[in-house]
Amino acid sequence: MRTGVRTLGAALYILAAVSAVGFAMNLVFGPQWIEALFGVEPDGGDGSLEALLVLAPAVAAAGLTVAGFVLRRPRPEVG
Repeated sequence: MRTGVRTLGAALYILAAVSAVGFAMNLVFGPQWIEALFGVEPDGGDGSLEALLVLAPAVAAAGLTVAGFVLRRPRPEVG
């Protein structure tokens, strides 16, 4: 059981770090940083891919946080 909680915690830290890096890139370079960095326009230059790279890990981290609280909650013993 503890291994599952540790794995969940590690995943949470990784997702939070990815989201924070994406957010920082959006703040520093603007919403077209992928176009500037790689020279391609996968989203047509509207910044939607950059927003997705920030929001998707943030939403996943929030979901893992809730799951972590549920897993840590003490359960009644049966029997």
